[in-house]
Amino acid sequence: MNKNNFYRCLGSKLKELREDKNISQNEVCEKFRLSRSSLANIEAGRHRLSIYTLYQLLCILKENEFMDDKKIKEDMLNNLHK
Repeated sequence: MNKNNFYRCLGSKLKELREDKNISQNEVCEKFRLSRSSLANIEAGRHRLSIYTLYQLLCILKENEFMDDKKIKEDMLNNLHK
């Protein structure tokens, strides 16, 4: 998968998560202090977001349960140093 396809897939998944939770783009943007057009570009895969931005969006969408597991946190930190 090339970078463009990766960001399109990621954006599509974020949009799917948002829609599954019946959260509007405007609601996300109010919490995230992001313009609606920027979020639309992220969801369309036209904007390459940072890992931290991804984390923030997942927190807003309440998909951050994976961060509650201590083992996963440790694995993530260990992988950063490789």
